Amino acid sequence: MDFEDANGTSRDEGAENGAFDEAGDERQGGSAVDEAARTLIEGGYSRSRAELCRALPRSAGPGDERAAVLLAVFGPGGEGLREGRTIDERQRERQHVYVKKRRLRGRTYGGAAGGLATDGVLTTPLPSRYITNEEFVELYSAVAFANRCGIVLNCHVTILWRALGYEDHGEVAKAFAGFTKRFREWCREQRFPAVWVYSHENSPAAGLHTHVLLYVNRNYADIFREYVVKSLCRQSRVKPLTEIAAPVVVKMRLPRTNNLERRWETCIWAQWLWLQYICKGIRPRSNMIGVRRPKKAVEHIYVDDLIMFAPQDPGPVFCANRVGSSENVGPEQRRLGYIQEGILCRAPNFRSRLEMNEFDVRRLYSDCYHRDFVAQARALYRLRGIDVDELFEAQASEAALKPRKRAVASRVKAPGGRGRPRKRVLVPRRPKGCAETPAE
Repeated sequence: MDFEDANGTSRDEGAENGAFDEAGDERQGGSAVDEAARTLIEGGYSRSRAELCRALPRSAGPGDERAAVLLAVFGPGGEGLREGRTIDERQRERQHVYVKKRRLRGRTYGGAAGGLATDGVLTTPLPSRYITNEEFVELYSAVAFANRCGIVLNCHVTILWRALGYEDHGEVAKAFAGFTKRFREWCREQRFPAVWVYSHENSPAAGLHTHVLLYVNRNYADIFREYVVKSLCRQSRVKPLTEIAAPVVVKMRLPRTNNLERRWETCIWAQWLWLQYICKGIRPRSNMIGVRRPKKAVEHIYVDDLIMFAPQDPGPVFCANRVGSSENVGPEQRRLGYIQEGILCRAPNFRSRLEMNEFDVRRLYSDCYHRDFVAQARALYRLRGIDVDELFEAQASEAALKPRKRAVASRVKAPGGRGRPRKRVLVPRRPKGCAETPAE
């Protein structure tokens, strides 16, 4: 039934009841109260509870159908209104699902990137290689074991192999193995453990690239930035390197606060965020497989629900291993329970929460493993008469006061040849030998 027919009020009667304005425009469809109710309904109740209570009508006239509906549903004082649930409340109700996912730009594989060209004829697109359930659990357990041993993966390195001149996936696997070997030797020289996890991906824009999540001692952060670029530039097949657009991207989390708990919280949050990012190539809508024997699918639990990012097509990857980790956090080392023999803290036969079939995302990506390490370290060193908190605070103060090298200041001579410094210009530090033209 039409709204105007439902009113059943003539122009004269409506004028006496105040249902129409002076111009007598019937297209408004009722009084000002009913018009406000219509605006509120069309707005979708997107305002807060207090604003909705103020906007609700207190009474409805004979022809105010929309206002009468609102009063019947919510009451004259807004008794039927309920404050909208926050993300935390929704997360508590659905513990195994990220209720607020981060959407990434979709990838479209077409043309030569989608298939093999033979005599100018494009064949069927190559299948994408997704991360399996077992591989995801292995990556997560490796990072969790590193935290249990007091190590936080605070560095994320992205290697663009196409920019370095590599197209064949087998050659990329060999080049990456050479890089990890050199990085292991470099860590041995600096006297800290070499811990990393990685994931290969293939995108239409960047081509085959590798995400590496690793640990770097904060005292060697500036040295590592130069070392990783120099190490990979030596393997480059494109000369000169000045024509390459960012073949290596290094991101690090090094908070300079004296608050040690705040520093750990920041680094651990970034570590879990990066881990979920490099695992975005997980197969969507794949049932989680229980690790406890006998293995069986966990009902209503999907692997892609356990990560913050929406699944993304990783593209065809033909390397021997799609993902992997260093031996220091591998299955054998997790069985022994330590990374460094000199550290008293041990966790033999370590099992992560995923391996114990715990799927609460609020605890999966928390600092619970690192807190267990700190509690064990305090208890063990207290028996030897050593205060661990004082050692931690001393390291935090020393690192916070240490200046960070970002650029090198060079002096520019004034015109006329007097040699007086005119201005200090900040020139970014460039690794030696990375931008040199090969000798003829």
